[in-house]
Amino acid sequence: MIFYIRYISLLSLGLLISCVTINVYFPAAAAEQAADQIINKVWNDKTTNSSNNYNDINLEISSPTSTALQRKMTARHKKLKKYYNNGAIGITNNAFIMLRSPMKVALKKRNHVNQLVKAENKDRLQLYAEIALINGHPEWVENIRTIFASRWIQRASQGWRYQDNQGTWQRK
Repeated sequence: MIFYIRYISLLSLGLLISCVTINVYFPAAAAEQAADQIINKVWNDKTTNSSNNYNDINLEISSPTSTALQRKMTARHKKLKKYYNNGAIGITNNAFIMLRSPMKVALKKRNHVNQLVKAENKDRLQLYAEIALINGHPEWVENIRTIFASRWIQRASQGWRYQDNQGTWQRK
Protein backbone atom coordinates (compact mmCIF):
# COMPACT_ATOMS: atom_id res chain seq x y z
CA MET A 1 0.00 0.00 0.00
CA ILE A 2 2.77 2.45 0.91
CA PHE A 3 4.45 1.57 -2.38
CA TYR A 4 1.34 2.58 -4.32
CA ILE A 5 1.02 5.88 -2.42
CA ARG A 6 4.66 6.72 -3.14
CA TYR A 7 4.23 5.68 -6.77
CA ILE A 8 1.13 7.83 -7.22
CA SER A 9 2.81 10.76 -5.43
CA LEU A 10 5.88 10.53 -7.66
CA LEU A 11 3.72 10.12 -10.76
CA SER A 12 1.64 13.17 -9.78
CA LEU A 13 4.76 15.21 -9.13
CA GLY A 14 6.19 14.16 -12.49
CA LEU A 15 2.99 15.17 -14.27
CA LEU A 16 2.93 18.50 -12.46
CA ILE A 17 6.54 19.26 -13.40
CA SER A 18 5.98 18.27 -17.03
CA CYS A 19 3.02 20.68 -17.25
CA VAL A 20 5.07 23.65 -16.12
CA THR A 21 6.21 25.71 -19.06
CA ILE A 22 8.63 28.53 -19.01
CA ASN A 23 7.12 31.54 -20.68
CA VAL A 24 9.86 33.70 -22.11
CA TYR A 25 8.29 36.87 -23.44
CA PHE A 26 9.49 38.52 -26.60
CA PRO A 27 10.77 42.07 -25.87
CA ALA A 28 8.93 43.86 -28.69
CA ALA A 29 9.78 47.41 -27.57
CA ALA A 30 13.47 46.54 -27.33
CA ALA A 31 13.29 44.87 -30.75
CA GLU A 32 11.82 48.07 -32.22
CA GLN A 33 14.66 50.12 -30.77
CA ALA A 34 17.20 47.60 -32.05
CA ALA A 35 15.62 47.64 -35.52
CA ASP A 36 15.69 51.45 -35.57
CA GLN A 37 19.34 51.49 -34.60
CA ILE A 38 20.25 49.01 -37.33
CA ILE A 39 18.13 50.77 -39.96
CA ASN A 40 19.75 54.11 -39.05
CA LYS A 41 23.15 52.56 -39.57
CA VAL A 42 22.30 50.72 -42.80
CA TRP A 43 20.47 53.66 -44.37
CA ASN A 44 22.91 56.22 -42.91
CA ASP A 45 19.88 58.08 -41.57
CA LYS A 46 20.91 61.25 -39.79
CA THR A 47 17.35 62.61 -39.48
CA THR A 48 16.44 60.58 -36.41
CA ASN A 49 15.44 62.23 -33.22
CA SER A 50 18.54 62.36 -31.07
CA SER A 51 16.44 61.68 -27.96
CA ASN A 52 16.47 57.95 -28.84
CA ASN A 53 18.79 56.41 -26.29
CA TYR A 54 20.05 53.22 -27.84
CA ASN A 55 22.18 52.47 -24.78
CA ASP A 56 19.02 51.23 -23.04
CA ILE A 57 18.21 48.50 -25.57
CA ASN A 58 17.44 45.23 -23.82
CA LEU A 59 18.23 43.15 -26.86
CA GLU A 60 21.71 42.21 -28.00
CA ILE A 61 22.37 43.13 -31.63
CA SER A 62 26.13 43.10 -31.78
CA SER A 63 28.18 40.15 -32.91
CA PRO A 64 30.89 39.76 -35.53
CA THR A 65 28.30 38.26 -37.89
CA SER A 66 25.68 40.98 -37.38
CA THR A 67 28.31 43.70 -37.75
CA ALA A 68 29.54 42.19 -41.02
CA LEU A 69 25.98 41.87 -42.33
CA GLN A 70 25.19 45.48 -41.45
CA ARG A 71 28.37 46.64 -43.17
CA LYS A 72 27.43 44.78 -46.37
CA MET A 73 23.87 46.10 -46.22
CA THR A 74 25.12 49.68 -45.75
CA ALA A 75 27.40 49.44 -48.79
CA ARG A 76 24.63 47.86 -50.84
CA HIS A 77 22.08 50.49 -49.82
CA LYS A 78 24.17 53.16 -51.54
CA LYS A 79 23.63 51.25 -54.79
CA LEU A 80 19.95 50.52 -54.16
CA LYS A 81 18.86 53.97 -52.99
CA LYS A 82 18.25 55.39 -56.47
CA TYR A 83 15.97 52.43 -57.20
CA TYR A 84 14.00 53.04 -54.00
CA ASN A 85 13.73 56.69 -55.02
CA ASN A 86 12.43 55.99 -58.53
CA GLY A 87 9.98 53.32 -57.34
CA ALA A 88 11.65 50.37 -59.01
CA ILE A 89 12.32 48.72 -55.66
CA GLY A 90 9.83 48.47 -52.84
CA ILE A 91 9.80 47.26 -49.27
CA THR A 92 7.63 44.19 -48.81
CA ASN A 93 5.34 43.64 -45.84
CA ASN A 94 7.46 40.67 -44.74
CA ALA A 95 10.71 42.62 -44.10
CA PHE A 96 12.37 42.18 -47.47
CA ILE A 97 12.66 44.16 -50.70
CA MET A 98 11.71 43.36 -54.25
CA LEU A 99 12.10 44.70 -57.74
CA ARG A 100 8.48 45.72 -58.15
CA SER A 101 8.78 47.74 -61.34
CA PRO A 102 11.55 46.32 -63.55
CA MET A 103 10.78 48.76 -66.37
CA LYS A 104 12.19 51.56 -64.20
CA VAL A 105 15.62 49.94 -64.39
CA ALA A 106 17.64 50.11 -67.58
CA LEU A 107 17.69 46.71 -69.26
CA LYS A 108 21.48 46.45 -69.05
CA LYS A 109 21.34 47.05 -65.25
CA ARG A 110 18.31 44.90 -64.45
CA ASN A 111 20.25 41.70 -63.78
CA HIS A 112 22.64 43.59 -61.50
CA VAL A 113 19.73 45.13 -59.55
CA ASN A 114 18.10 41.69 -59.22
CA GLN A 115 21.37 40.38 -57.78
CA LEU A 116 21.51 43.29 -55.31
CA VAL A 117 17.92 42.60 -54.22
CA LYS A 118 18.64 38.90 -53.80
CA ALA A 119 21.78 39.61 -51.75
CA GLU A 120 19.93 42.16 -49.60
CA ASN A 121 17.13 39.73 -48.81
CA LYS A 122 19.61 36.97 -47.99
CA ASP A 123 21.49 39.26 -45.59
CA ARG A 124 18.29 40.53 -43.98
CA LEU A 125 17.13 36.98 -43.30
CA GLN A 126 20.53 36.12 -41.88
CA LEU A 127 20.50 39.29 -39.72
CA TYR A 128 17.11 38.45 -38.19
CA ALA A 129 18.31 34.92 -37.41
CA GLU A 130 21.58 36.23 -35.95
CA ILE A 131 19.80 38.66 -33.62
CA ALA A 132 17.59 35.82 -32.35
CA LEU A 133 20.62 33.55 -31.95
CA ILE A 134 22.83 36.01 -30.05
CA ASN A 135 19.95 36.59 -27.64
CA GLY A 136 19.68 32.86 -27.00
CA HIS A 137 16.22 32.55 -28.55
CA PRO A 138 16.36 31.19 -32.10
CA GLU A 139 12.57 30.82 -31.90
CA TRP A 140 12.29 34.65 -32.00
CA VAL A 141 13.27 34.89 -35.68
CA GLU A 142 9.69 35.42 -36.89
CA ASN A 143 8.99 38.00 -34.16
CA ILE A 144 12.14 39.90 -35.08
CA ARG A 145 11.33 39.75 -38.78
CA THR A 146 7.81 41.06 -38.07
CA ILE A 147 9.20 43.99 -36.06
CA PHE A 148 11.70 44.79 -38.81
CA ALA A 149 8.94 44.59 -41.43
CA SER A 150 7.04 47.43 -39.79
CA ARG A 151 10.17 49.44 -38.96
CA TRP A 152 11.65 49.29 -42.49
CA ILE A 153 8.34 50.63 -43.82
CA GLN A 154 7.89 53.22 -41.10
CA ARG A 155 11.44 54.51 -41.57
CA ALA A 156 11.26 54.64 -45.39
CA SER A 157 11.78 57.99 -47.10
CA GLN A 158 8.99 59.99 -48.74
CA GLY A 159 8.18 58.62 -52.17
CA TRP A 160 9.45 55.09 -51.51
CA ARG A 161 7.11 52.19 -52.25
CA TYR A 162 6.02 49.63 -49.70
CA GLN A 163 3.44 46.89 -49.34
CA ASP A 164 0.61 47.35 -46.87
CA ASN A 165 -0.67 44.43 -44.77
CA GLN A 166 -2.88 43.26 -47.66
CA GLY A 167 0.09 43.22 -50.08
CA THR A 168 -1.01 46.30 -52.02
CA TRP A 169 1.78 48.64 -53.09
CA GLN A 170 1.62 52.12 -51.59
CA ARG A 171 3.73 55.22 -51.95
CA LYS A 172 5.00 56.76 -48.76
